[in-house]
Amino acid sequence: MLTVSQLAKLCGLSRTTLLYYESIGLLSPACRSDSNYRRYSTEQLERLRTICAYRNAGLRLSDSASPRRKVERCHRGIEAAAAGT
Repeated sequence: MLTVSQLAKLCGLSRTTLLYYESIGLLSPACRSDSNYRRYSTEQLERLRTICAYRNAGLRLSDSASPRRKVERCHRGIEAAAAGT
């Protein structure tokens, strides 16, 4: 499990950016430690890498009332294109 700072470092982001993504519903910690620290799994790491890829491609995640659904729709579209459907 990764801390906020560890996850941010792996993706080249600031801790503040991760907390912002959490506040708008794009990313949630897998769990909380006994001390109430956020903990992230490899699933959240992969999700964050996808979010970063979309952001780097010019997708403005904050434009949607439901940014999480917007990311998921884009992800499904990319998967469908990769599968040739």
